[in-house]
Amino acid sequence: MALPGWLLMRIGAEWIASKEGWTAKGVPTPTWLNIGFILADAGGLILLISLIVGGIGVRRLRAGQGTGLLRTDARALGRPARRLRRRRVGDGRQAQLNL
Repeated sequence: MALPGWLLMRIGAEWIASKEGWTAKGVPTPTWLNIGFILADAGGLILLISLIVGGIGVRRLRAGQGTGLLRTDARALGRPARRLRRRRVGDGRQAQLNL
C-alpha cells in the first residue's frame, strides 16, 4: 500500500503544480514546492530501498536462512495477541458527584 500511495501523492503534486502554472518555462517555482519535490523524491527512494530489503528478508526467512532475530520476530507475529483483562463498569471506582 505504501508504493501506490507514494505514487498517487507524487502524481497529484505534479498535477497541481502544472495546474497552477508553476511547471511552465520562465515561471519561477516557489521554494516550498522545490523542497517538497526533493523530500518526496528522497522519501520515494527510501521507500523503494526498504521494500527491496524487506522482500529479501522475507525470501530468506521462507528459505530458512533468516537470522535468529528475524526468526524470533516471525514467530512472534504468528502468535495470537494476548487478551486484555476487562474491567466491569461500576466496579466501585466511580467518582460520585455531590451537589
